Amino acid sequence: MLKKSIIIFLIFILLFASLTFAQTYGVTVYVDGRKVSFPDQQPFIDQNNRALVPIRFIAEEMGCRVEWEANNRMIIIEYEKGQTQEKSTIDKIKDFFSLQNLMEQVQYMVNRTLIGLQVSENRALVNGQWKTFDTKPVVVNGRTMVPLRFISETLGAEVEWDNKTRTVYIWTPGTPKEKPGLPPKTTALTEADIQRLRAYPIGRKTNDYLSFDDFIKLNDGLNASIAVRETSEIINSNRYRGGEYHPGAEYARFYADPKTVYQDFRGYRAVRGVLQIKYKGPNPAGLEPGKLYERDMEYMTYLGAIDPQTISWKIGFAIPLSEWKQVKE
Repeated sequence: MLKKSIIIFLIFILLFASLTFAQTYGVTVYVDGRKVSFPDQQPFIDQNNRALVPIRFIAEEMGCRVEWEANNRMIIIEYEKGQTQEKSTIDKIKDFFSLQNLMEQVQYMVNRTLIGLQVSENRALVNGQWKTFDTKPVVVNGRTMVPLRFISETLGAEVEWDNKTRTVYIWTPGTPKEKPGLPPKTTALTEADIQRLRAYPIGRKTNDYLSFDDFIKLNDGLNASIAVRETSEIINSNRYRGGEYHPGAEYARFYADPKTVYQDFRGYRAVRGVLQIKYKGPNPAGLEPGKLYERDMEYMTYLGAIDPQTISWKIGFAIPLSEWKQVKE
């Protein structure tokens, strides 16, 4: 019986691990040169190697109207070139038995596109015709995530993927294809940064887990502030246990906030923030020497003994939350 329980437990761990790593975060999206902000759920690359994004923020940035039909778990997107949203046909959909019936009864103008997608279905109804794609919309943290390239190209936009920086560039019809310059470096966490860092998935939650909000209440935020201060000191000084924390780094700085600290299921103080780094030569990260890079990081930290006489803040291990991105110095 014990052996069977152990096997079941190991299978659960493997399944959990596969689900955790099936999604790769750290995707940046630009529409017509404007960076799209995602206040809670972040875009990710799914197991089919497709970029999934919260559809409302992208579609509205492209000038579309978006509706969520809860009964059918359907997302409805309308784009009408040269028309105002007041003339939308989305409200008319509710007067018909289904989206498909509406498509069959209404002759759409050439400049209008109406898309209907259902969660967990790898096809969409585009102006009355079914079109398939190679992944499925999903709901994550209350946000409907849809395949970015399919939606953008269906709306007539051009899409370009930069694998090196994990950036998606979208240009709507008639817009010059101009890429923005390098983003400015982080000098302090903004509220948008804090929300982004808090939005990354958290692996396990047990009795020892404390959320961001609960942890900051602990000792009136003192524990969270200490975790930020001690972790930042290790990274910023690039020294740890008598050696370099990032060997070969010319410059390293970590930006965190008490609101981005939680306690994981093992009791670690998980400190999330933005790591900024520049190397002076070849390095394990494979970054170009002499250029400044940033990435979102999570450090699992705790107070422990270095030796019988010394108790110090320690970093158990580091978890990258996004890919490296070059920034302007």
